[in-house]
Amino acid sequence: LKQIDITSSQIKSIGKGCFKWCKSLKRFSIPSSIVKINYETFCGCESLIEISIRSSVTSIGNDVFLFCPLDEIELPSSVTSIGMNAFSCCTIKEIIIPSSVKSIKRSAFSECALMKKISLPTSITSIHFNTFMRCSSLTQISIPSSVVSIGICAFKNCISLKQVIFEMPSNLTKIKMFAFEYCSSLKKIEIPSSVTSIGENAFRGCSSLEEILTPSSVNSQIIGLNSSVKILFY
Repeated sequence: LKQIDITSSQIKSIGKGCFKWCKSLKRFSIPSSIVKINYETFCGCESLIEISIRSSVTSIGNDVFLFCPLDEIELPSSVTSIGMNAFSCCTIKEIIIPSSVKSIKRSAFSECALMKKISLPTSITSIHFNTFMRCSSLTQISIPSSVVSIGICAFKNCISLKQVIFEMPSNLTKIKMFAFEYCSSLKKIEIPSSVTSIGENAFRGCSSLEEILTPSSVNSQIIGLNSSVKILFY
């Protein structure tokens, strides 16, 4: 099974795990009648390189494209939610999240080792647990001003991450534990004044970090900084 073409407008739903582990499936076009791509629909389709998602789709469920070798994907502006592990362990190099997306669940893009660029919309308010963990080719991330919290291990082991930009005026209040742990290419970071809490070991293992600018209300003793890091309070 290498390619499937479904043209019938009568199909309203594709069952959970319907094409799971179809290892030879290379291409698939989601019918325009489908609203939600259900749990594990294409999980483990290790030859799937091309997927067409129509503008009828509003939700991408958990584990939908887990372990799929997708090089690129275009999300239509109809999509409002992306589930847990939805694109985890994919070979995506770049993705633009449309402004229609309100929710990106935990580990949604974790271990996308080839992903160099991702654009996040101002419609999201949280970056959840493990969302971009081990995206080892990611070099830069811009945190939208709408984001109020960065979750546990959100960017852990993003070893190529050199720049974290907080869009202003930032509403960020929490950076949770291990959020940037082992981001070993990060040299400097400026924490927005809106931040009131940084979790334990949030920056542990950031071996290239030279300078951090942080609000004076933050306890810098617990966030895992090397003794050589210059801490500037404001």
